[in-house]
Amino acid sequence: MTARILVTGVAGYLGAHVAVALAQAGFDVIGLDSTADRHALTRLQHLCGERLVFERADVRDGARVLEVLSRHRPAAVMHLALLAAGRGTPLAYYDVNVHGLTTLLGAMAAAGLRTLVLASSSAVYGAPVVTPVVERGVPVAIDAHGRTLATCEHLLSDLRAADNRWRFGVLRVFEAAGAHDSGLIGDFAPGDSGVLAQALDVAAGLRPRVEVPGGDWPTRDGTRVRDWVHVLDVADGFLRALEALARGTGSFTVNLGRGEGVSELQLVAALERATRRPLPFHLGGRSGGIAEIFADVRRAQTLLGWSARHGLDRICCDAWRARRLNRRGLGELAAPSPKAVP
Repeated sequence: MTARILVTGVAGYLGAHVAVALAQAGFDVIGLDSTADRHALTRLQHLCGERLVFERADVRDGARVLEVLSRHRPAAVMHLALLAAGRGTPLAYYDVNVHGLTTLLGAMAAAGLRTLVLASSSAVYGAPVVTPVVERGVPVAIDAHGRTLATCEHLLSDLRAADNRWRFGVLRVFEAAGAHDSGLIGDFAPGDSGVLAQALDVAAGLRPRVEVPGGDWPTRDGTRVRDWVHVLDVADGFLRALEALARGTGSFTVNLGRGEGVSELQLVAALERATRRPLPFHLGGRSGGIAEIFADVRRAQTLLGWSARHGLDRICCDAWRARRLNRRGLGELAAPSPKAVP
């Protein structure tokens, strides 16, 4: 019988790509989301076909999550229903990220299910003294978003210490970007003020220039350095983590990144190549944050046999294609209505 995997946050950027990767690998996906709109689900159903069943539910609703788990009996949970950086207040981060995970784990325990892959983030590292950053050591997050993810990781560690039947894969995702080959799913979050989102808006004629925060950071060109990794590679990392847990690998924490730092000016240059348009930019005042962070990815290579396959130019080209298709109205894609269970 085909294994079923529950994916929380299935209509989100990472969740949708993970669901498609699972479906393409032959898994049946039980998609859980509380905020998915009809257009996002139509696109996702188009890509996953009959392998996706959607359940509208909030992970903070323990009774509802337990009912879904008891009815579908998945083999594992992939938890991606977490509030991303810049999308909430401290109260919201603790409510969605920590309370949500606690409630989900309680429902899993009640259903007799103890295998979970968690979408954590490089935010747990805060402002590292040395790069690339490695997984060992105590997280030193510097904001509410990062601290809630570090708290989630500590929760899993404490739970496993108390009951070794639990198996966890913690994936610290760096700057995921790009889009599915079809262009039907991508990062279309409204109000995104990051350099990549701004540059795509400039290319589309929606804003006059890219505002790059600061030109005086202690980096190679004075702009911040990040580790950009294609979302398809990230989705593959989740699949590899699931396979590792299934074959008996113990619980683990790994970085998912390309292992290479890219400055924001380098990112703008790559987007100019992808869009074939000049992208004017302005070096403004510094905002909060850190100067440089990128991943040491050797542990993911060793434990999961995983490494990023797509480079920066591919990331930018795919992000641009998805943005153009989205603006042309592919939210109205003609496809079967999502198969949902009330």
